Amino acid sequence: MVTRTFKSDQFKESLPDLMRSGQSAVFQDLPFLDGELSISIEDFRKRFGHVEIPVHEDFGYLMNRYLDTLTGGQSVRSTIRALIDGECDHWFPSQSAVCSYQKLPDAIQRRLNFLPGLEELDGNPIYKIFYAKEGTRTLLHFDQDHRHVLLRQVCGRKRVVMIEPCHHEYLLPIGHNSTLNLSLLKDQEKDRLYRSVSAEVVDLGPGDLLYIPPLTWHYVEYLSAGFSIGHRFCQKPITRFLSENLHQTGRLQNIAVRYLDENNISKEEMEYFVELQNLFSKPFATGFEKYFALNALIEDIYSRMFGQSRFLAIGIQELEQTGFLRLIKAGRLYSV
Repeated sequence: MVTRTFKSDQFKESLPDLMRSGQSAVFQDLPFLDGELSISIEDFRKRFGHVEIPVHEDFGYLMNRYLDTLTGGQSVRSTIRALIDGECDHWFPSQSAVCSYQKLPDAIQRRLNFLPGLEELDGNPIYKIFYAKEGTRTLLHFDQDHRHVLLRQVCGRKRVVMIEPCHHEYLLPIGHNSTLNLSLLKDQEKDRLYRSVSAEVVDLGPGDLLYIPPLTWHYVEYLSAGFSIGHRFCQKPITRFLSENLHQTGRLQNIAVRYLDENNISKEEMEYFVELQNLFSKPFATGFEKYFALNALIEDIYSRMFGQSRFLAIGIQELEQTGFLRLIKAGRLYSV
């Protein structure tokens, strides 16, 4: 349950090795803003309190169920000052959070210290801002975009639990979310679960930077009001196809892991990928037909790569299928 820890001068040389090995790690003492190693919420507010944050509109990761009233119904923009000062407490409850759009506000990006070597890996990373209050938790999930993630903790403290993709069956996933509500478990129950799936648990404080490998299951608890910046980078052509075109399940998650290192894809694995491409490009009369055909192929390829599923939880796959069928009906998946 111990994550590897590195110093700032090891970042550039260590990151590519971590990306190849799929290991998480924490880097310490990397300057964040204006050359400082850490900053308090109060100082951050004084410096950037005027900056508007575009609010994320997805109802997935860090959910804000009160999007329409977040800014009094005037717009989908909020300010760091309102968030950190608690001026918008009446806009959303303490168990909600705010996640930004992909673009980091220029006022912050100009003063954010460069991560050495990152631009060589990806010259156009996606930035996200996360803000939440003490006690906020996310669902246990994996990211659908299949990108590598660097999470910079700017203010406050948070706990991140990470679980490798191979344990997905034990997490009872529906799509890219686990149905296990970790927030309801007692500490002893959590510890027993974490040991059984070899989870890594790390507490991040101001100035820490966490590397999360692609497709890793992760769960976040805010130990105090916190503010962090995520760098999402290195989406390769194969994983881009898998993430942008196919419905995300635990089976596809594990298939996609085999394609993260494009230099180590076997001939057989490339043939599987071509099968998926060809079937996706094939015309179908309805989105429902396309879903069932692709889902059957994903299941078949998963069994070829990993063998048959060790067990199937009663009702989980039926619920998963129901959710995807609703997306198709709404025109958000496999529209033809």
